[in-house]
Amino acid sequence: EDDDDDDDEDEDDSEINDEPPPWSGHEGPQRLKPQSSRMAVFIGVLVMALFWNGISWVIFLNVLSDEGWLSFPGIFVSIFVLIGAGLLVFALYAFLALFNPKVTIALSNAAVLPGETVDVAWELEGSHQRIRQLQLSWVGNESATYTRGTKTTTDKHEFARIPIATLTDPEQIRFSSVAFTVPASAIHSFSAPRNRIDWTIEVHGKIAWWPDLRESLIVYVKAQPHGTET
Repeated sequence: EDDDDDDDEDEDDSEINDEPPPWSGHEGPQRLKPQSSRMAVFIGVLVMALFWNGISWVIFLNVLSDEGWLSFPGIFVSIFVLIGAGLLVFALYAFLALFNPKVTIALSNAAVLPGETVDVAWELEGSHQRIRQLQLSWVGNESATYTRGTKTTTDKHEFARIPIATLTDPEQIRFSSVAFTVPASAIHSFSAPRNRIDWTIEVHGKIAWWPDLRESLIVYVKAQPHGTET
């Protein structure tokens, strides 16, 4: 029986080792993909806002007819109505952001080793002249999912934010490139059922009197080959 258990453990280990790393298939020159589309964000927020407001307003109107606004139930439920109003404002913000310039970013290598230098090129399509300042950053995030009782929670922690470029010239904002060196101490991308290490290039374009341009595009940091760690 012990031998059978050992065989099962070996099979499990082999299955884990056979899993391709997150950067598999992403090496070489590539255009980066956004983590989420603007339209998906807008639709998600809009659906949440409509759902929340539909329920909270039904309850609020019932409380008004029975207890009145100045009653404790009326004041309590009005808090949820205010939250619903905030969600509608956020949905409007996400809708206006749909009309921001489109960002395209290409890397000479979308999966890089720590300490490696990569060429980062970008192009903005649309009314790029509205952007007063464009910032590009190399960002690392760690996610951990854990269960407490019947509740499952995911914590996300930003552990690295490294500036790539800060631009104010309209032509450089529209189209340019820069060489960026990944820190030698950068931890490699990692994906497991309950833990993740993700790297992205975050784009932040500051626009006066309008929702800022914000995009987060996926990049990968590879593990050092065996025998080369320092």
